[in-house]
Amino acid sequence: MGFSFSFSENLHELSQHATVYAPDLLNTGYSDRTKIDATLMGVAQQVLEFMDAVGIAKAGLLGSSHGGSVAMAVAVRAPQRVSLLILVSPTNPWSETGRLGVTIFSTRMGSSLAPLIRFLPRAATDLFLKRMYHDCSRILPGTVQEYDKPMKIPGTTQYLVQVAKSWYKDFADLKIAMQTSGDIPKLLLWGTGDPVVSLSSARKMLEHLSNTELVTLDAGHLPYEELPKEFNRAVIDFLLRFSPSR
Repeated sequence: MGFSFSFSENLHELSQHATVYAPDLLNTGYSDRTKIDATLMGVAQQVLEFMDAVGIAKAGLLGSSHGGSVAMAVAVRAPQRVSLLILVSPTNPWSETGRLGVTIFSTRMGSSLAPLIRFLPRAATDLFLKRMYHDCSRILPGTVQEYDKPMKIPGTTQYLVQVAKSWYKDFADLKIAMQTSGDIPKLLLWGTGDPVVSLSSARKMLEHLSNTELVTLDAGHLPYEELPKEFNRAVIDFLLRFSPSR
C-alpha cells in the first residue's frame, strides 16, 4: 500500500537525472477507490494506461514490494515499453509461497473483516511500519501519520481483499511469464534486514533472470525511506549506465 509519499526522500534527487513520475495507483494513496481488475496484469495495464495518458512511449520502471511485481508484469505485458527495471525487494514467485495475511484475506471471513481495518488506531500503523524497518530510529517524523491517512479511506481494504484473492495465481503465472523480460536491464535493490521479502529469494531471481544485478543496503523492507542517500546513489548509478539522457 505504498504510494507517492513513500518516495518523498528520493523524488527530488532522482529528478536531477531523469524525468520522474510517481502516481498513486487507483485504490492506493489519495487516488480514487473504484472497482478495477486487481490482478498483477490488471494493475500493469493501469500503469500502461497512465503512460499513454501522459504521453510516455517507453520508460524505466521503479517499483517496491508489490509495486516491483507490478513493474515486472508491465515488462511481461509490454516489453517494448520498458527500458529498464529497478525492483526494490519485490514480491516474487520465490518469496510468495505462503503468506498468512494473504491467506486470511482470501477467505470469506477475512473478506468480511477487512473493512474494519480502517478503524484501527494509528498505533496499529505505527507497529506495522516499525516492522518494515531494520532500524526504527530512522523513521522520520510524520511518516506514520502519512501512511495512516490513506488506510482510513473507505474502499482501501476492500481492494486489498481483491489483490489477495488472486495473489498466488498471479505469482505462479509470473514465474512462467517473467522469462520473457529478456535482456531488459534489471537492478534488484534489497535490504539485508528485510523481514517481509526474503533476501534469499533475490538469489533465485538472479538465477532465473538475465541481465540482472543485485545491490544490498543495511536496511529493512523500505530502503528508500530508511537509507535514502545510499538508495538514491544506487539508483542514479544504474540510471546513468543504462538510461538515455532525458
